[in-house]
Amino acid sequence: MTQINKRRIKTLFLLALFGIMIGVNPGMVDAYENPVVTIPEIQGDGFESPFPYDTYVDTYGIVTADYQAYGLKGGFFVQDPVGDGNPATSDGIYVYNYWYAVDVGDEVQLTGRVREYYGLTEIYAPYITILSSGNPLPDPVELDPPFDDYASDVYYEALEGMLVSVDRMRAIAGTDPYGEAAGVRSDTGIKRVFQDDPAGTGGIIFTDDAGGCLVNVRTGNTIVGLVGPLDYTYDEYKVLPSADNPPEVLSTSWAESDWIYQKGLSWGFTVATYNMYNLFDEFDDPGKDDEPELYPPELVELTLSKHAHAIKDILRLPDLVAVQEVENIAILERLTETEPIAGIYGAVLIDGPDARGIDVGLLYRLDRVEVLSAEARQTCTDNPDLYGPGTDPNFPCDPGYNPLFSRPPLVVHLRTIVHSWWCRYRSGTDLWVIINHFKSKGVYHDPPNEDPEPRRIEQAEWVNHLVDEIQDCNRYAKVMVLGDLNSFATEAPVHTLEDGGLWNLIYGVQKSSRYSYIYRGVSEVLDYIMVSKSLIWRFIRARYVHFNVDFPYDYWADDPTTGIRSSDHDVFMCSF
Repeated sequence: MTQINKRRIKTLFLLALFGIMIGVNPGMVDAYENPVVTIPEIQGDGFESPFPYDTYVDTYGIVTADYQAYGLKGGFFVQDPVGDGNPATSDGIYVYNYWYAVDVGDEVQLTGRVREYYGLTEIYAPYITILSSGNPLPDPVELDPPFDDYASDVYYEALEGMLVSVDRMRAIAGTDPYGEAAGVRSDTGIKRVFQDDPAGTGGIIFTDDAGGCLVNVRTGNTIVGLVGPLDYTYDEYKVLPSADNPPEVLSTSWAESDWIYQKGLSWGFTVATYNMYNLFDEFDDPGKDDEPELYPPELVELTLSKHAHAIKDILRLPDLVAVQEVENIAILERLTETEPIAGIYGAVLIDGPDARGIDVGLLYRLDRVEVLSAEARQTCTDNPDLYGPGTDPNFPCDPGYNPLFSRPPLVVHLRTIVHSWWCRYRSGTDLWVIINHFKSKGVYHDPPNEDPEPRRIEQAEWVNHLVDEIQDCNRYAKVMVLGDLNSFATEAPVHTLEDGGLWNLIYGVQKSSRYSYIYRGVSEVLDYIMVSKSLIWRFIRARYVHFNVDFPYDYWADDPTTGIRSSDHDVFMCSF
Protein backbone atom coordinates (compact mmCIF):
# COMPACT_ATOMS: atom_id res chain seq x y z
CA MET A 1 0.00 0.00 0.00
CA THR A 2 1.43 3.38 -0.96
CA GLN A 3 2.16 6.17 1.47
CA ILE A 4 -0.66 8.18 -0.11
CA ASN A 5 -3.28 5.43 0.24
CA LYS A 6 -2.29 4.68 3.84
CA ARG A 7 -2.71 8.34 4.63
CA ARG A 8 -6.09 8.46 2.87
CA ILE A 9 -7.48 5.53 4.91
CA LYS A 10 -6.17 6.97 8.16
CA THR A 11 -7.69 10.36 7.39
CA LEU A 12 -11.08 8.88 6.50
CA PHE A 13 -11.18 7.09 9.84
CA LEU A 14 -10.19 10.17 11.80
CA LEU A 15 -12.65 12.40 9.94
CA ALA A 16 -15.49 9.99 10.57
CA LEU A 17 -14.61 9.67 14.24
CA PHE A 18 -14.26 13.42 14.58
CA GLY A 19 -17.61 14.05 12.92
CA ILE A 20 -19.37 11.53 15.13
CA MET A 21 -17.89 13.05 18.28
CA ILE A 22 -18.61 16.72 17.64
CA GLY A 23 -20.86 16.82 14.60
CA VAL A 24 -18.98 19.48 12.64
CA ASN A 25 -16.64 19.72 9.69
CA PRO A 26 -13.16 19.46 11.22
CA GLY A 27 -12.00 22.31 9.04
CA MET A 28 -14.41 24.58 10.94
CA VAL A 29 -12.68 24.08 14.29
CA ASP A 30 -10.91 27.27 15.35
CA ALA A 31 -11.92 28.71 11.98
CA TYR A 32 -12.71 32.08 13.52
CA GLU A 33 -10.18 34.80 14.25
CA ASN A 34 -7.41 32.87 12.54
CA PRO A 35 -4.56 34.96 11.16
CA VAL A 36 -5.09 35.85 7.50
CA VAL A 37 -1.76 35.17 5.81
CA THR A 38 -0.43 34.78 2.30
CA ILE A 39 0.95 31.54 0.93
CA PRO A 40 4.50 32.99 0.80
CA GLU A 41 4.19 33.84 4.49
CA ILE A 42 3.17 30.26 5.24
CA GLN A 43 6.09 28.88 3.23
CA GLY A 44 8.70 31.24 4.62
CA ASP A 45 12.25 31.40 3.34
CA GLY A 46 13.54 28.19 4.93
CA PHE A 47 13.02 24.48 4.51
CA GLU A 48 10.09 24.48 6.94
CA SER A 49 7.19 26.84 7.55
CA PRO A 50 7.80 29.48 10.24
CA PHE A 51 4.36 28.63 11.65
CA PRO A 52 4.28 26.00 14.42
CA TYR A 53 2.83 22.61 13.55
CA ASP A 54 -1.01 22.62 13.36
CA THR A 55 -1.34 26.42 13.47
CA TYR A 56 -4.73 27.44 12.03
CA VAL A 57 -4.58 30.03 9.26
CA ASP A 58 -6.77 31.62 6.61
CA THR A 59 -5.26 32.02 3.16
CA TYR A 60 -6.24 32.43 -0.48
CA GLY A 61 -5.05 31.16 -3.86
CA ILE A 62 -5.83 29.78 -7.31
CA VAL A 63 -6.08 26.01 -7.77
CA THR A 64 -3.30 25.10 -10.21
CA ALA A 65 -3.59 21.29 -10.13
CA ASP A 66 -6.33 18.97 -8.88
CA TYR A 67 -5.07 15.53 -7.85
CA GLN A 68 -7.85 14.54 -5.47
CA ALA A 69 -8.89 11.36 -7.28
CA TYR A 70 -8.16 7.97 -5.69
CA GLY A 71 -4.67 6.73 -6.50
CA LEU A 72 -3.32 10.22 -7.11
CA LYS A 73 -1.68 12.65 -4.71
CA GLY A 74 -4.81 13.01 -2.58
CA GLY A 75 -5.25 16.78 -2.69
CA PHE A 76 -4.60 19.85 -4.82
CA PHE A 77 -2.13 22.70 -5.25
CA VAL A 78 -2.92 26.38 -4.89
CA GLN A 79 -0.83 29.42 -5.72
CA ASP A 80 -0.91 33.10 -4.91
CA PRO A 81 -1.34 34.68 -8.36
CA VAL A 82 0.62 37.78 -7.36
CA GLY A 83 3.19 36.52 -4.88
CA ASP A 84 5.35 38.64 -2.63
CA GLY A 85 8.18 39.30 -5.06
CA ASN A 86 10.66 37.46 -2.83
CA PRO A 87 12.50 34.72 -4.78
CA ALA A 88 13.31 32.91 -1.51
CA THR A 89 9.65 32.24 -0.62
CA SER A 90 7.36 29.97 -2.61
CA ASP A 91 4.03 31.32 -3.89
CA GLY A 92 2.46 27.84 -4.00
CA ILE A 93 1.44 25.18 -1.50
CA TYR A 94 -0.08 21.71 -1.36
CA VAL A 95 -3.53 21.24 0.19
CA TYR A 96 -4.37 17.85 1.64
CA ASN A 97 -8.11 17.53 1.02
CA TYR A 98 -9.71 15.05 -1.40
CA TRP A 99 -13.30 15.10 -0.14
CA TYR A 100 -14.31 18.67 -1.07
CA ALA A 101 -14.29 18.99 -4.86
CA VAL A 102 -12.40 21.82 -6.51
CA ASP A 103 -11.45 22.54 -10.11
CA VAL A 104 -8.34 23.98 -11.68
CA GLY A 105 -8.83 27.75 -11.95
CA ASP A 106 -10.96 28.05 -8.82
CA GLU A 107 -10.07 30.87 -6.47
CA VAL A 108 -10.40 29.43 -2.99
CA GLN A 109 -10.32 30.57 0.61
CA LEU A 110 -8.75 27.98 2.89
CA THR A 111 -9.10 27.67 6.64
CA GLY A 112 -6.85 24.90 7.84
CA ARG A 113 -3.78 23.78 9.71
CA VAL A 114 -0.18 24.29 8.60
CA ARG A 115 1.82 21.09 8.69
CA GLU A 116 5.12 19.65 7.52
CA TYR A 117 4.50 16.23 6.01
CA TYR A 118 7.87 14.51 5.57
CA GLY A 119 9.37 17.79 4.46
CA LEU A 120 6.44 19.08 2.37
CA THR A 121 4.72 22.19 3.72
CA GLU A 122 0.97 21.75 3.40
CA ILE A 123 -2.41 22.98 4.54
CA TYR A 124 -4.10 20.04 6.18
CA ALA A 125 -7.83 19.23 5.98
CA PRO A 126 -9.02 22.80 5.44
CA TYR A 127 -12.51 24.22 5.24
CA ILE A 128 -12.82 25.41 1.63
CA THR A 129 -14.80 28.29 0.17
CA ILE A 130 -14.82 28.68 -3.61
CA LEU A 131 -14.81 32.41 -4.36
CA SER A 132 -14.76 32.26 -8.17
CA SER A 133 -14.00 29.87 -11.02
CA GLY A 134 -12.31 29.89 -14.41
CA ASN A 135 -9.44 32.10 -13.35
CA PRO A 136 -6.22 32.14 -15.42
CA LEU A 137 -3.32 30.22 -13.92
CA PRO A 138 -0.01 31.82 -12.97
CA ASP A 139 2.74 31.36 -15.53
CA PRO A 140 4.91 28.35 -14.68
CA VAL A 141 8.49 28.98 -13.61
CA GLU A 142 11.01 27.44 -16.00
CA LEU A 143 13.27 25.16 -13.96
CA ASP A 144 17.03 25.66 -14.14
CA PRO A 145 18.45 24.11 -10.95
CA PRO A 146 22.13 24.38 -10.01
CA PHE A 147 24.19 21.20 -9.74
CA ASP A 148 25.63 21.97 -6.32
CA ASP A 149 23.59 19.76 -4.00
CA TYR A 150 22.83 22.25 -1.24
CA ALA A 151 22.26 25.13 -3.64
CA SER A 152 19.84 22.90 -5.54
CA ASP A 153 17.83 22.14 -2.38
CA VAL A 154 17.57 25.85 -1.62
CA TYR A 155 16.54 26.57 -5.21
CA TYR A 156 13.82 23.92 -5.27
CA GLU A 157 12.48 24.72 -1.80
CA ALA A 158 11.75 28.29 -2.91
CA LEU A 159 9.50 26.82 -5.66
CA GLU A 160 7.81 24.07 -3.62
CA GLY A 161 4.12 23.88 -4.49
CA MET A 162 4.41 26.29 -7.42
CA LEU A 163 3.61 25.64 -11.06
CA VAL A 164 6.88 24.91 -12.87
CA SER A 165 7.95 23.80 -16.34
CA VAL A 166 10.83 22.44 -18.39
CA ASP A 167 10.88 23.13 -22.13
CA ARG A 168 13.22 20.25 -23.04
CA MET A 169 15.03 17.75 -20.83
CA ARG A 170 17.05 14.60 -21.47
CA ALA A 171 16.20 11.45 -19.51
CA ILE A 172 19.16 10.08 -17.53
CA ALA A 173 17.49 6.89 -16.26
CA GLY A 174 14.67 4.57 -17.14
CA THR A 175 11.34 5.26 -15.45
CA ASP A 176 11.44 3.27 -12.23
CA PRO A 177 8.82 0.93 -10.67
CA TYR A 178 7.51 3.83 -8.57
CA GLY A 179 6.53 5.92 -11.58
CA GLU A 180 9.45 8.35 -11.27
CA ALA A 181 11.59 9.59 -14.15
CA ALA A 182 14.75 11.70 -13.97
CA GLY A 183 16.46 14.05 -16.41
CA VAL A 184 18.50 17.18 -16.89
CA ARG A 185 17.89 20.22 -19.05
CA SER A 186 18.80 19.45 -22.64
CA ASP A 187 20.77 22.68 -22.99
CA THR A 188 23.29 21.47 -20.38
CA GLY A 189 24.64 18.94 -22.87
CA ILE A 190 24.87 16.39 -20.03
CA LYS A 191 24.04 12.80 -20.94
CA ARG A 192 24.46 11.14 -17.54
CA VAL A 193 24.98 12.21 -13.93
CA PHE A 194 27.53 10.17 -11.98
CA GLN A 195 27.76 9.69 -8.22
CA ASP A 196 31.33 11.00 -8.09
CA ASP A 197 30.71 14.12 -10.19
CA PRO A 198 32.55 16.95 -8.38
CA ALA A 199 29.94 19.45 -9.59
CA GLY A 200 27.24 17.62 -7.61
CA THR A 201 24.00 15.98 -8.65
CA GLY A 202 21.50 18.71 -7.78
CA GLY A 203 20.68 19.62 -11.37
CA ILE A 204 18.46 16.56 -11.79
CA ILE A 205 14.77 17.20 -12.48
CA PHE A 206 12.31 14.50 -11.38
CA THR A 207 8.79 13.67 -12.46
CA ASP A 208 6.28 11.51 -10.62
CA ASP A 209 3.01 9.86 -11.65
CA ALA A 210 1.10 11.05 -8.54
CA GLY A 211 -0.65 13.53 -10.83
CA GLY A 212 -1.96 10.74 -13.06
CA CYS A 213 0.63 11.04 -15.82
CA LEU A 214 3.38 8.43 -16.12
CA VAL A 215 6.37 9.79 -18.06
CA ASN A 216 7.67 6.55 -19.56
CA VAL A 217 11.26 7.01 -20.75
CA ARG A 218 14.56 5.29 -21.30
CA THR A 219 17.91 7.00 -20.86
CA GLY A 220 18.50 9.39 -23.74
CA ASN A 221 14.87 10.18 -24.55
CA THR A 222 13.95 13.85 -24.80
CA ILE A 223 10.99 15.08 -22.75
CA VAL A 224 9.29 18.14 -24.20
CA GLY A 225 6.81 20.47 -22.50
CA LEU A 226 6.87 19.22 -18.91
CA VAL A 227 4.48 21.30 -16.76
CA GLY A 228 3.09 20.73 -13.28
CA PRO A 229 3.27 21.71 -9.62
CA LEU A 230 6.49 21.01 -7.73
CA ASP A 231 5.93 18.32 -5.10
CA TYR A 232 8.27 16.93 -2.43
CA THR A 233 8.23 13.25 -1.48
CA TYR A 234 10.88 10.75 -0.37
CA ASP A 235 13.52 13.47 -0.04
CA GLU A 236 13.20 14.71 -3.63
CA TYR A 237 11.41 17.58 -5.38
CA LYS A 238 9.30 16.30 -8.27
CA VAL A 239 7.19 17.80 -11.04
CA LEU A 240 3.70 16.27 -11.21
CA PRO A 241 2.31 16.55 -14.74
CA SER A 242 -1.38 15.87 -15.22
CA ALA A 243 -3.01 13.36 -17.54
CA ASP A 244 -4.76 16.32 -19.21
CA ASN A 245 -1.45 17.94 -20.14
CA PRO A 246 1.20 15.21 -20.56
CA PRO A 247 4.67 16.04 -21.85
CA GLU A 248 5.81 14.63 -25.18
CA VAL A 249 8.48 11.92 -25.16
CA LEU A 250 10.66 11.80 -28.26
CA SER A 251 11.86 8.26 -29.01
CA THR A 252 13.02 6.77 -32.27
CA SER A 253 12.63 3.09 -31.41
CA TRP A 254 11.34 0.67 -28.81
CA ALA A 255 12.89 -2.43 -30.41
CA GLU A 256 15.12 -4.50 -28.12
CA SER A 257 17.86 -4.68 -30.75
CA ASP A 258 18.09 -0.90 -30.76
CA TRP A 259 18.12 -0.55 -26.99
CA ILE A 260 21.07 -2.63 -25.83
CA TYR A 261 24.25 -0.96 -26.98
CA GLN A 262 26.58 -3.82 -26.03
CA LYS A 263 25.72 -7.39 -25.04
CA GLY A 264 27.77 -9.74 -22.92
CA LEU A 265 31.33 -10.80 -23.56
CA SER A 266 31.60 -14.02 -25.54
CA TRP A 267 35.31 -14.73 -25.99
CA GLY A 268 37.46 -16.50 -23.42
CA PHE A 269 36.35 -17.66 -19.99
CA THR A 270 33.54 -15.29 -19.03
CA VAL A 271 32.39 -14.32 -15.54
CA ALA A 272 29.43 -12.16 -14.50
CA THR A 273 28.00 -10.79 -11.26
CA TYR A 274 24.23 -10.38 -11.32
CA ASN A 275 22.01 -9.05 -8.53
CA MET A 276 18.69 -10.73 -9.36
CA TYR A 277 16.50 -8.40 -7.27
CA ASN A 278 14.31 -10.53 -5.04
CA LEU A 279 14.30 -13.87 -6.83
CA PHE A 280 11.78 -15.49 -4.48
CA ASP A 281 9.61 -18.55 -4.82
CA GLU A 282 5.88 -18.60 -4.07
CA PHE A 283 6.18 -20.53 -0.80
CA ASP A 284 6.27 -19.23 2.76
CA ASP A 285 9.41 -20.12 4.68
CA PRO A 286 8.85 -20.13 8.46
CA GLY A 287 11.04 -17.65 10.24
CA LYS A 288 11.71 -15.57 7.11
CA ASP A 289 10.10 -12.30 5.97
CA ASP A 290 9.76 -13.60 2.42
CA GLU A 291 6.17 -12.34 1.96
CA PRO A 292 4.89 -15.07 -0.39
CA GLU A 293 1.74 -13.08 -1.10
CA LEU A 294 3.93 -10.69 -3.09
CA TYR A 295 5.22 -13.50 -5.30
CA PRO A 296 2.31 -15.47 -6.81
CA PRO A 297 3.23 -18.40 -9.08
CA GLU A 298 2.67 -16.44 -12.29
CA LEU A 299 5.06 -13.69 -11.15
CA VAL A 300 7.69 -16.24 -10.14
CA GLU A 301 7.50 -17.89 -13.58
CA LEU A 302 7.71 -14.49 -15.28
CA THR A 303 10.79 -13.57 -13.24
CA LEU A 304 12.51 -16.89 -13.98
CA SER A 305 11.85 -16.50 -17.69
CA LYS A 306 13.23 -12.97 -17.75
CA HIS A 307 16.42 -13.99 -15.94
CA ALA A 308 16.88 -16.97 -18.24
CA HIS A 309 16.52 -14.80 -21.33
CA ALA A 310 18.90 -12.25 -19.84
CA ILE A 311 21.56 -14.91 -19.28
CA LYS A 312 21.29 -16.39 -22.78
CA ASP A 313 20.17 -13.60 -25.08
CA ILE A 314 21.92 -10.63 -23.46
CA LEU A 315 24.83 -11.99 -21.38
CA ARG A 316 25.60 -14.74 -23.92
CA LEU A 317 25.83 -17.65 -21.49
CA PRO A 318 28.71 -16.70 -19.18
CA ASP A 319 30.78 -19.55 -17.78
CA LEU A 320 30.16 -18.29 -14.22
CA VAL A 321 27.31 -16.12 -12.95
CA ALA A 322 27.63 -14.97 -9.34
CA VAL A 323 24.12 -14.12 -8.15
CA GLN A 324 22.71 -12.10 -5.27
CA GLU A 325 19.22 -11.70 -3.79
CA VAL A 326 18.17 -15.31 -4.42
CA GLU A 327 15.93 -16.94 -1.82
CA ASN A 328 17.17 -20.52 -1.81
CA ILE A 329 18.80 -23.31 -3.80
CA ALA A 330 15.41 -24.59 -4.97
CA ILE A 331 14.51 -21.40 -6.85
CA LEU A 332 18.03 -21.16 -8.27
CA GLU A 333 17.77 -24.73 -9.55
CA ARG A 334 14.38 -23.88 -11.07
CA LEU A 335 16.17 -21.14 -12.97
CA THR A 336 18.62 -23.68 -14.37
CA GLU A 337 15.62 -25.67 -15.64
CA THR A 338 13.99 -22.65 -17.31
CA GLU A 339 14.19 -22.15 -21.07
CA PRO A 340 16.23 -21.00 -22.84
CA ILE A 341 19.04 -22.05 -20.44
CA ALA A 342 17.61 -25.42 -19.34
CA GLY A 343 20.33 -28.03 -18.87
CA ILE A 344 23.22 -25.59 -19.34
CA TYR A 345 23.98 -24.59 -15.75
CA GLY A 346 24.52 -26.12 -12.34
CA ALA A 347 23.76 -24.17 -9.16
CA VAL A 348 25.38 -23.60 -5.78
CA LEU A 349 23.75 -21.78 -2.86
CA ILE A 350 23.99 -22.15 0.92
CA ASP A 351 21.22 -20.62 3.03
CA GLY A 352 22.26 -17.77 5.30
CA PRO A 353 20.57 -15.93 8.19
CA ASP A 354 19.20 -12.93 6.25
CA ALA A 355 15.81 -11.93 7.70
CA ARG A 356 14.26 -11.63 4.24
CA GLY A 357 15.78 -14.90 3.13
CA ILE A 358 17.99 -13.58 0.31
CA ASP A 359 21.33 -15.27 -0.31
CA VAL A 360 24.29 -15.34 -2.68
CA GLY A 361 24.87 -18.19 -5.10
CA LEU A 362 26.62 -19.37 -8.23
CA LEU A 363 25.50 -20.59 -11.64
CA TYR A 364 28.22 -22.48 -13.53
CA ARG A 365 28.35 -23.93 -17.02
CA LEU A 366 28.23 -27.72 -16.73
CA ASP A 367 30.31 -28.13 -19.89
CA ARG A 368 32.97 -25.63 -18.81
CA VAL A 369 33.31 -25.85 -15.03
CA GLU A 370 33.62 -28.50 -12.33
CA VAL A 371 32.81 -27.46 -8.75
CA LEU A 372 35.19 -29.03 -6.26
CA SER A 373 33.88 -27.51 -3.01
CA ALA A 374 31.68 -24.74 -1.65
CA GLU A 375 31.18 -23.25 1.80
CA ALA A 376 29.64 -20.17 3.38
CA ARG A 377 32.19 -18.34 5.53
CA GLN A 378 30.64 -16.47 8.44
CA THR A 379 32.35 -14.74 11.36
CA CYS A 380 31.31 -12.66 14.37
CA THR A 381 31.66 -8.98 15.24
CA ASP A 382 30.98 -6.61 18.10
CA ASN A 383 29.81 -4.01 15.58
CA PRO A 384 26.18 -2.89 16.22
CA ASP A 385 23.74 -5.31 14.61
CA LEU A 386 21.82 -2.65 12.62
CA TYR A 387 18.76 -4.82 12.08
CA GLY A 388 20.93 -7.55 10.63
CA PRO A 389 20.59 -11.30 11.14
CA GLY A 390 20.65 -11.13 14.94
CA THR A 391 21.75 -14.75 15.07
CA ASP A 392 23.02 -17.32 12.62
CA PRO A 393 21.84 -20.85 13.47
CA ASN A 394 24.83 -22.22 11.57
CA PHE A 395 27.36 -20.02 13.36
CA PRO A 396 26.69 -19.10 17.01
CA CYS A 397 28.49 -16.06 18.43
CA ASP A 398 29.69 -15.35 21.96
CA PRO A 399 27.73 -12.90 24.16
CA GLY A 400 28.24 -9.32 23.03
CA TYR A 401 28.89 -10.42 19.44
CA ASN A 402 26.67 -10.98 16.42
CA PRO A 403 27.13 -12.49 12.94
CA LEU A 404 29.04 -10.13 10.67
CA PHE A 405 27.04 -11.11 7.59
CA SER A 406 23.36 -11.45 6.84
CA ARG A 407 24.55 -13.03 3.60
CA PRO A 408 27.85 -14.80 4.31
CA PRO A 409 30.43 -14.92 1.51
CA LEU A 410 30.17 -18.05 -0.61
CA VAL A 411 33.63 -19.52 -1.27
CA VAL A 412 33.65 -21.90 -4.22
CA HIS A 413 36.67 -23.89 -5.40
CA LEU A 414 36.26 -24.90 -9.01
CA ARG A 415 38.20 -26.15 -11.99
CA THR A 416 37.77 -25.20 -15.60
CA ILE A 417 37.15 -28.00 -18.10
CA VAL A 418 39.52 -28.05 -21.05
CA HIS A 419 38.14 -29.02 -24.45
CA SER A 420 40.03 -30.38 -27.40
CA TRP A 421 38.83 -31.50 -30.81
CA TRP A 422 38.81 -35.16 -29.76
CA CYS A 423 37.63 -35.12 -26.14
CA ARG A 424 36.75 -33.20 -23.02
CA TYR A 425 38.90 -33.64 -19.94
CA ARG A 426 38.96 -32.11 -16.49
CA SER A 427 42.49 -30.84 -16.12
CA GLY A 428 42.02 -27.11 -16.55
CA THR A 429 42.77 -24.25 -14.19
CA ASP A 430 41.82 -24.19 -10.52
CA LEU A 431 39.97 -21.05 -9.46
CA TRP A 432 38.53 -19.80 -6.18
CA VAL A 433 35.57 -17.41 -6.32
CA ILE A 434 34.28 -15.52 -3.28
CA ILE A 435 30.74 -14.25 -3.90
CA ASN A 436 29.49 -11.33 -1.80
CA HIS A 437 26.52 -9.16 -0.99
CA PHE A 438 27.66 -6.61 1.57
CA LYS A 439 25.49 -4.73 4.05
CA SER A 440 22.93 -2.36 2.50
CA LYS A 441 23.71 1.35 2.26
CA GLY A 442 20.43 2.16 4.01
CA VAL A 443 20.71 4.32 7.14
CA TYR A 444 17.96 3.59 9.64
CA HIS A 445 15.97 6.45 11.18
CA ASP A 446 15.03 4.47 14.27
CA PRO A 447 17.50 3.96 17.13
CA PRO A 448 20.37 3.26 17.05
CA ASN A 449 20.59 5.08 13.69
CA GLU A 450 24.13 3.82 13.18
CA ASP A 451 26.06 4.23 9.93
CA PRO A 452 26.38 0.80 8.23
CA GLU A 453 29.73 1.76 6.66
CA PRO A 454 31.91 0.34 9.50
CA ARG A 455 30.21 -3.04 9.07
CA ARG A 456 30.94 -3.06 5.34
CA ILE A 457 34.58 -2.18 6.05
CA GLU A 458 34.79 -5.10 8.47
CA GLN A 459 33.14 -7.35 5.87
CA ALA A 460 35.80 -6.32 3.35
CA GLU A 461 38.53 -7.07 5.91
CA TRP A 462 37.07 -10.55 6.41
CA VAL A 463 37.05 -11.17 2.66
CA ASN A 464 40.72 -10.14 2.54
CA HIS A 465 41.32 -12.70 5.28
CA LEU A 466 39.62 -15.39 3.18
CA VAL A 467 41.85 -14.54 0.21
CA ASP A 468 44.94 -14.71 2.43
CA GLU A 469 43.76 -18.03 3.82
CA ILE A 470 43.52 -19.50 0.32
CA GLN A 471 46.88 -18.11 -0.76
CA ASP A 472 48.61 -19.23 2.44
CA CYS A 473 48.03 -22.75 1.15
CA ASN A 474 48.98 -21.85 -2.43
CA ARG A 475 50.64 -18.51 -3.02
CA TYR A 476 49.80 -18.71 -6.72
CA ALA A 477 46.11 -19.54 -6.18
CA LYS A 478 43.85 -17.67 -8.58
CA VAL A 479 41.20 -15.91 -6.52
CA MET A 480 38.26 -13.82 -7.67
CA VAL A 481 36.16 -11.61 -5.35
CA LEU A 482 32.89 -10.45 -6.87
CA GLY A 483 29.35 -9.36 -6.13
CA ASP A 484 27.26 -6.45 -4.92
CA LEU A 485 29.44 -4.62 -2.40
CA ASN A 486 26.89 -1.85 -1.74
CA SER A 487 29.79 0.60 -1.83
CA PHE A 488 31.03 3.19 -4.29
CA ALA A 489 34.50 2.90 -5.79
CA THR A 490 35.55 5.95 -3.77
CA GLU A 491 34.48 4.45 -0.42
CA ALA A 492 36.44 2.64 2.28
CA PRO A 493 35.13 -0.93 1.79
CA VAL A 494 36.32 -0.97 -1.83
CA HIS A 495 39.63 0.66 -0.87
CA THR A 496 40.04 -2.00 1.84
CA LEU A 497 39.82 -4.78 -0.73
CA GLU A 498 42.16 -2.99 -3.11
CA ASP A 499 44.66 -2.29 -0.33
CA GLY A 500 44.54 -6.01 0.51
CA GLY A 501 46.10 -6.78 -2.87
CA LEU A 502 43.08 -7.29 -5.13
CA TRP A 503 42.92 -5.73 -8.59
CA ASN A 504 39.67 -3.90 -9.25
CA LEU A 505 38.59 -4.66 -12.81
CA ILE A 506 35.97 -1.92 -13.06
CA TYR A 507 38.70 0.39 -14.32
CA GLY A 508 38.86 -1.69 -17.47
CA VAL A 509 35.54 -0.04 -18.40
CA GLN A 510 35.45 3.48 -19.82
CA LYS A 511 33.98 6.07 -17.47
CA SER A 512 30.88 6.76 -19.58
CA SER A 513 29.75 3.12 -19.16
CA ARG A 514 31.00 2.50 -15.62
CA TYR A 515 27.79 2.08 -13.62
CA SER A 516 25.55 -0.77 -12.49
CA TYR A 517 22.80 1.04 -10.60
CA ILE A 518 20.87 4.29 -10.89
CA TYR A 519 19.54 5.78 -7.67
CA ARG A 520 17.40 8.89 -7.99
CA GLY A 521 18.86 9.63 -11.39
CA VAL A 522 22.47 9.20 -10.27
CA SER A 523 24.54 6.49 -11.98
CA GLU A 524 26.59 4.47 -9.48
CA VAL A 525 28.93 1.48 -9.26
CA LEU A 526 27.84 -1.13 -6.71
CA ASP A 527 28.81 -4.36 -8.47
CA TYR A 528 32.44 -5.47 -8.79
CA ILE A 529 34.83 -8.16 -9.91
CA MET A 530 38.30 -8.11 -8.32
CA VAL A 531 41.11 -10.62 -8.80
CA SER A 532 44.35 -11.65 -7.18
CA LYS A 533 47.67 -10.75 -8.77
CA SER A 534 48.05 -14.34 -9.95
CA LEU A 535 44.95 -13.93 -12.13
CA ILE A 536 45.39 -10.40 -13.46
CA TRP A 537 47.70 -11.47 -16.27
CA ARG A 538 44.89 -13.62 -17.70
CA PHE A 539 42.40 -10.74 -17.71
CA ILE A 540 41.21 -9.80 -21.20
CA ARG A 541 38.30 -7.41 -20.99
CA ALA A 542 35.61 -5.92 -18.71
CA ARG A 543 32.13 -4.63 -19.51
CA TYR A 544 29.03 -3.40 -17.73
CA VAL A 545 26.10 -4.81 -19.68
CA HIS A 546 23.28 -2.28 -19.51
CA PHE A 547 19.84 -3.80 -19.94
CA ASN A 548 18.00 -2.81 -16.75
CA VAL A 549 18.58 0.57 -15.15
CA ASP A 550 18.36 2.61 -18.37
CA PHE A 551 15.00 1.15 -19.35
CA PRO A 552 11.45 1.91 -18.22
CA TYR A 553 10.05 -0.62 -15.81
CA ASP A 554 6.43 -0.23 -16.87
CA TYR A 555 7.18 -0.95 -20.54
CA TRP A 556 9.31 -4.09 -20.12
CA ALA A 557 8.70 -5.70 -16.71
CA ASP A 558 5.79 -7.92 -17.77
CA ASP A 559 7.38 -9.32 -20.95
CA PRO A 560 8.64 -12.90 -20.33
CA THR A 561 10.43 -13.10 -23.70
CA THR A 562 13.13 -10.56 -22.90
CA GLY A 563 15.69 -10.04 -20.16
CA ILE A 564 15.26 -6.27 -20.26
CA ARG A 565 14.24 -4.95 -16.82
CA SER A 566 14.75 -8.31 -15.13
CA SER A 567 16.44 -6.55 -12.21
CA ASP A 568 17.22 -3.14 -10.72
CA HIS A 569 20.98 -3.73 -11.28
CA ASP A 570 22.98 -4.04 -14.46
CA VAL A 571 25.52 -6.84 -14.82
CA PHE A 572 29.32 -6.60 -14.64
CA MET A 573 31.22 -9.07 -16.82
CA CYS A 574 34.87 -9.94 -17.37
CA SER A 575 36.64 -12.34 -19.70
CA PHE A 576 39.87 -14.26 -19.08
